[in-house]
Amino acid sequence: MSLSDYTGETPPGFDTSAQIRRINHHRLWDQRGESIEPCANCAADLPLSERHIVVRLQVSADSDRETARYICDERCLHEWLDTDTE
Repeated sequence: MSLSDYTGETPPGFDTSAQIRRINHHRLWDQRGESIEPCANCAADLPLSERHIVVRLQVSADSDRETARYICDERCLHEWLDTDTE
């Protein structure tokens, strides 16, 4: 499954009006220091300077506000969005 196939889905823990707008491989170069975020699926610490996946979510249908979630890799992304295992 390509990353773009997940566009339009609602991740777990969000209202059904929240949708994935953009998703891509990412690497953050920050001269101010190392930024670390937890993986939305497995909670592993992700140094954002290393390759990972960023998911940009539209928080609600009536707003252009976005939020980001960071994912380790494609396996974690699939686990995070897989609703068939519930």
